[in-house]
Amino acid sequence: MQMSHPSFLEVKGSASRHCVVVFSSFALRDYGPGAFSFRHFFEPHSNSADLLFIKDWKNQWYNRSLRGLGDSYEEVASALRARLEGYESVSTFGSSMGGYAALMFGDEIGARRVIAASPQTFLKQPYPRYKPKIHSGEYIDLRQRCFATVTDIDIFIGEECLFDIYQCLPFMDMPNVHLHFVPDTFHVPVEHWGRVGILTRLATSLCTQNADGYIDKLSNSYACSKVARGLRQPLLCSQITDAVEGYFLQQYGRAVDALRRIVDMEPDWLGPRALLGQSLLRSGDEAGASAEFKLVFQNNVCIDDFHADYAMLLARSGDAQAAIDVAKQAVRLNASNSSIFATLESLFGEMGLAAGVAACKPYTSPPAPPAA
Repeated sequence: MQMSHPSFLEVKGSASRHCVVVFSSFALRDYGPGAFSFRHFFEPHSNSADLLFIKDWKNQWYNRSLRGLGDSYEEVASALRARLEGYESVSTFGSSMGGYAALMFGDEIGARRVIAASPQTFLKQPYPRYKPKIHSGEYIDLRQRCFATVTDIDIFIGEECLFDIYQCLPFMDMPNVHLHFVPDTFHVPVEHWGRVGILTRLATSLCTQNADGYIDKLSNSYACSKVARGLRQPLLCSQITDAVEGYFLQQYGRAVDALRRIVDMEPDWLGPRALLGQSLLRSGDEAGASAEFKLVFQNNVCIDDFHADYAMLLARSGDAQAAIDVAKQAVRLNASNSSIFATLESLFGEMGLAAGVAACKPYTSPPAPPAA
């Protein structure tokens, strides 16, 4: 049985005493009443667990109203507690903004298990994902919570994303919180999970209440992560804090010093090198930035936020083809990086590089209308 509302969808099976609540991630627009993140991974298991899919189509990090559930965060939390109080156990799941909600509402309802992938734990300027055009006022800072109402919390973080690691450092010493670092992934390890079948198996285990064993298996496979190994050193935690805060607070000297120490400790860890390149560039050291970007570009399989800087450096040096190659890889990793081509096209035009302009055209020109 399905019950659909503007902000949520209930899928109920055969009188299950277990419910899985799945929170949607950030979406550029409202894709319609049936569009919920991860729906097709969980819905096949509705005979094993009741399912509640929730989305915040205004992308307010679930801190404001949700149509059909309440006109404020407090009303939404109260509505969820009332809706879920009859279950013997409840699990929550989400990624990024949805991971934030899985943690926040999992705490509110006393969930048995929370699984959050790369969760945003706070939202404020000047840090990533705060968008002044749509965000204003205060948002709940999950780093201030102790999550004592939740039995088990498993947080999965891409090991190459220093900002996501930084956000979750305050949870390291909580006895019910387990941090797992997913090798060779950046902000959205769920995309990797989807490609290799992990997301399907994880959804199955959550719905059938067999998550303990599967998460143990995942955790063991990630034990070799550079971050898992490095965070045993308290010094690394403090350097990550200095690196991230220094970069986003525009204290680039602080960031560069911290990132160089991290690179000395873990020279094969590419995430810090990408952020080091960005920090050096903003400090005025273009040669140093290019060297770091080149190393990351040649070895990277997932980091998707340095390519615009690297492509511009290459373009300004006159190496149009290399700049185009960097932009192409950026789009392969994340389609939203396609805006790099418009920037390159403009720069090539100013420089009189006709071949560079022509190479950008397929990515910047509107699609041709269909034949009559």
